Amino acid sequence: MIIFPAVGNAQWIIFHEDADSLVHQGIHELFDLNYAAADSLFSEVIHRYPRHPAGYFFSGMADWWRIAVDPDTTAFDKSLTAKLEKTIALCDTILDTDAFDITALFFKGGAIGYLGELDGYRDRWVAAAQQGKRGLEILQRVQQLAPTNADIMLGEGLYDYYAIKIPEEYPFVKPFMLFFPAGDKQLGLQFLRVAAAKARYANYEAMYQLLRIYSSYENDAQHALELAKQLHALFPDNVLFERYLGRSYVQLGYTLQWDSIWNDVLQKCQRQKNGYGRAAEREARYYIGVSAMNAARYDDALTNFYMCDSLSRPLDREDGPSGFMILTNLKIGMIDDLQNKREYAHIQYEKVLSWSDYQGSHDLAKKYEEHQYGK
Repeated sequence: MIIFPAVGNAQWIIFHEDADSLVHQGIHELFDLNYAAADSLFSEVIHRYPRHPAGYFFSGMADWWRIAVDPDTTAFDKSLTAKLEKTIALCDTILDTDAFDITALFFKGGAIGYLGELDGYRDRWVAAAQQGKRGLEILQRVQQLAPTNADIMLGEGLYDYYAIKIPEEYPFVKPFMLFFPAGDKQLGLQFLRVAAAKARYANYEAMYQLLRIYSSYENDAQHALELAKQLHALFPDNVLFERYLGRSYVQLGYTLQWDSIWNDVLQKCQRQKNGYGRAAEREARYYIGVSAMNAARYDDALTNFYMCDSLSRPLDREDGPSGFMILTNLKIGMIDDLQNKREYAHIQYEKVLSWSDYQGSHDLAKKYEEHQYGK
């Protein structure tokens, strides 16, 4: 028997006690990137309750996290899409009987939201906007039915924040937003904070979304550090949480912690743990190289910078030199200068000038071409 608790109850989303336990176990395994364990637990939910959307939705989230840790892979796009569409179909069946079923509305809105996120990842902006509009209509219905439910606040917060932020970052998206309600970044952040603190099923996702926002958009390294430390303590093998923790230490200049975290990332890459692939190793090599350079361990720095350069070549093939490639080669030239290898330094600076400017790389390369770095 499936149980749907009252709307005001924080447990309204899931159903029977056994499935609730399986879902929570699966979420924990998922956020620690133990994909096989998460897949098994969510499959058991589907087996026991094949007509409920929860199992399919969370099984889709396992595919989503495979994509999130490696956005360049498209191997899981079809599987994710199929599971989310199955979720929507099951929700529609429930809604045909009860148009106000909060559980069905929640999972349908969530599934549509992630379909839109996938479209955004794949630069299908018109499709992403269309999915966003569908999801928003459902979100507004859910808000009316359960305005204080913390799990719902994840969707509310993301909409309010990104309705403002995405057009700021990507002006070409503005025409797609003309018929959407206005957002509110500060209100969005507040909703996400409540979801992170109180949501029963979306708390970790809300924490992660706040971490992304503080680190990538708000330039708030201190709040990012606090969240990254919490998430890394809970899920020590989640590569995204560990990389955000490392970046926060770099931004704040905590050298010892920064060196320790990025060396841990590198070791996990070498052990080929889930999610710890070439992109993670490239980033680790760069920051380990910077740390070694700052400590005047130039041979160690060059070893890591050369590896960063090598890893960047296949990763940057389609989009041109990345920031890692550009800054790595700039720093190689700076070390050449410190070692009085002026001819080699010039080669590096010319290479940097032949690429797009990144964080003032052109100005620095020109400066060091005229005046030897360190002299």
